[in-house]
Amino acid sequence: MQIECFLGVANMHNGLVSVLPLRLKTREGNLFGSGRLDLRRQSMDLLVQSESRSTDFWALDIPLRVTGTFSHPHAQPSAGSGPAGPEASGAANMDRLPPALRPPIGHRC
Repeated sequence: MQIECFLGVANMHNGLVSVLPLRLKTREGNLFGSGRLDLRRQSMDLLVQSESRSTDFWALDIPLRVTGTFSHPHAQPSAGSGPAGPEASGAANMDRLPPALRPPIGHRC
């Protein structure tokens, strides 16, 4: 698939990285999410979900949790909220971007 936009805002402190928002835009659909990376342990805990308005009628749009180490990630459907909580939605967190980045990115991601 062709990626039109990939965007993540990360805050790092002592090797722990919080990512919010995380967005991936393709012709097939848009994904949003959030999560944490532990650079010391080389592990991750991410939650991603498709935007229902960007996918086909038959798409399930179920959140997917990706956990494990960088070399051996594991993905499974998730029924709960992600590490950043239920506010980690598509466009709702674009305001976390630095003001200088908002105009160039705009609605494209």
